Amino acid sequence: MHVVSPIEDAEDAAPFDPSLTLIQARPSHVSFKPICRSLSRYGSQLELLSALRDVLKIHRHLSQTGLVHGDICPGTVLLSKGLSDAGKTTGILIDWDAVRSVPTATKDARQDLTIVSTAQFMAIDILQVHHATWRGSIKHNANHDIESMIYILAYTLLRHHLEDKATPQAVRTRLQTIIDGAFSHVSLEKVLTSRTRLDEDHPIAWMSHLYRVIVERDRMIQEGRVDVYEDPNEAAVAYWFLETIELPVVVLFGGLTECWRSPTDYPENLAREMNASKYEGMKRRRERYKNSDKDQSQGSTSRSSTSRPPLITYDRFLDLLDTAIGDLTC
Repeated sequence: MHVVSPIEDAEDAAPFDPSLTLIQARPSHVSFKPICRSLSRYGSQLELLSALRDVLKIHRHLSQTGLVHGDICPGTVLLSKGLSDAGKTTGILIDWDAVRSVPTATKDARQDLTIVSTAQFMAIDILQVHHATWRGSIKHNANHDIESMIYILAYTLLRHHLEDKATPQAVRTRLQTIIDGAFSHVSLEKVLTSRTRLDEDHPIAWMSHLYRVIVERDRMIQEGRVDVYEDPNEAAVAYWFLETIELPVVVLFGGLTECWRSPTDYPENLAREMNASKYEGMKRRRERYKNSDKDQSQGSTSRSSTSRPPLITYDRFLDLLDTAIGDLTC
């Protein structure tokens, strides 16, 4: 099956070829209206989550026929406008050339796996197939593609705010550190390591870590133990987070982070701790934080743990997305 990728801009169109026209006597240059755009160019967090839910439902329908897409990455998950009723923006999944029935991936299939799937968005199971100490075989199934979609969500959110000119430099630096650590490695082993460390730079867990830091600092301020943030960069990241990331998205990432945890890791349930009144209270106090003129830096601590491959199903991911989307539309 051959699929032609959508054209982002008419200027990117290939040179005119008369042999491709139906009316040979009247050759003309055809200008294409853009119908798709990168997922990172979403208009709102609601649009992003809704589009990803569309793609997840498409993928589930595919898997019910015994097939897997096999190449879930930012280049194959796009936003499309105008193909549905009232011009609503939807998510689409393209490049179906790699679609296949569920195969068995062994060490002998390493080269094939590298070509079929983009390493930075591979599931942990598939990355482990390439590890030098791996013994045995793994079937590339629908759950591996679902895990790749979670990485797509994380990457898209990071990329969107890196490209946003309104994002403060301190925040850009923080987000760039996360994206470099999670999505810029060419070594499969380094990609695997970035997935299995639940620290503040993990592509999914970073949001939960940052939220906890903000909650703890807010508690200290309310108790009078500190007045403001000592580190201006830390303060800038906190202001941005409270003003920019919607609470339902924070809760969604908290729920996804649970997929990487063992029962003894972080016993507090982040999603249950979050509530709108607490979040709004912190946002109201942010003006107080902005008056900080102190430049004394404060050391930070990080926690890491050895994770297990994520165990997430269509139903679980859809439930998390549905909840977040419902809360965003209220």
